Amino acid sequence: MALASGSESQLHNPAGLSTLKAPELSANHSSWLVDTSIEGLGFATPLGENSAFGLAAQYFNYGSFDVRDDEGS
Repeated sequence: MALASGSESQLHNPAGLSTLKAPELSANHSSWLVDTSIEGLGFATPLGENSAFGLAAQYFNYGSFDVRDDEGS
């Protein structure tokens, strides 16, 4: 079993933000199959004992693909 904590936990386990001791910034990039990729950026900072504030954004790129109409052109 994995436990997410820190600024990277915002999307999967928000309770993990409560373990922050200092502000954190995270960035990630993953290349997937068939020219798809995902990027993410997150920031979190502790507000007091067992509380924190965080912002996160993710972008999924589907790559390029050919578009066809009903007639196949």
